[in-house]
Amino acid sequence: MEENNEGTSAEKDGLKKKAKAIKAAEGGEKRKSLMQILTEKKALKNKNPLYSTEKKRKREETLPDSFSDSDEDGGVVPQKMYDDINIKYRQLQRKHQALTNDLDQCKQKSTELENGKSELEQEVVTYREANLTLQHNIDKLLKEIFSQRSETSRTCEPAIPPLTPPGQNTTSEREPDQPIHGPRQMEIKDGKIHIGTDIWLREEVWRKIDSTTKDSLFVKELAVAIWGTAELMGRSVSGKECPGKTIEAKPPLTPCKLGTLKGMWHISLH
Repeated sequence: MEENNEGTSAEKDGLKKKAKAIKAAEGGEKRKSLMQILTEKKALKNKNPLYSTEKKRKREETLPDSFSDSDEDGGVVPQKMYDDINIKYRQLQRKHQALTNDLDQCKQKSTELENGKSELEQEVVTYREANLTLQHNIDKLLKEIFSQRSETSRTCEPAIPPLTPPGQNTTSEREPDQPIHGPRQMEIKDGKIHIGTDIWLREEVWRKIDSTTKDSLFVKELAVAIWGTAELMGRSVSGKECPGKTIEAKPPLTPCKLGTLKGMWHISLH
């Protein structure tokens, strides 16, 4: 009995395996037949001229009209993208050229400024030397004036201008509070004031000098007004050679003008 049962179970298992194998074979046949059907339909579509025209039209709408081959990857680059890149590249080239020109101009201006700086430095040295010479001459002039403060005689015409205006009685006394060397006591003509020895100064120049409170500054400004800066630099007070320097002696200042300067300084002391 048991043997019969075991034989029946084995037969059932065998039948089940056969059934599964049959189903698997049928499924494979169905898949194979479906793939064949799809392949055949695809081949028919490719052979159909209408299908190829539609496919080409869609491709033209999707991609640009023309392509540029790429040698590196074997692909294609759209023409629009290529044109954009080319335009940007040319713009960068123009900017680079403009920057190069600006750099050249900056270098040229820098060279010109350096040359101008050298010229200015040379002028500063020249002016400094001229200023030292002028200051030296003025210092010598001041020393000589201060050393001859008590001198009353002059070698030329009197440097002291008339103390009374023309046409006024010379014997009349001056008011106590009236300044001795004020512009009202000097001859004024065409906006200039006569201070002696044919020396005429502009009225505004004399007013500025006359308002100076320091003796040294008064003498310095009056000397510059009488001789001028250039002439003062080329002359010395006495014409003697300076013992501390090896330069040649410069011509002395004009004695008459020097007497005028001393006379005006003596007047300013009162």
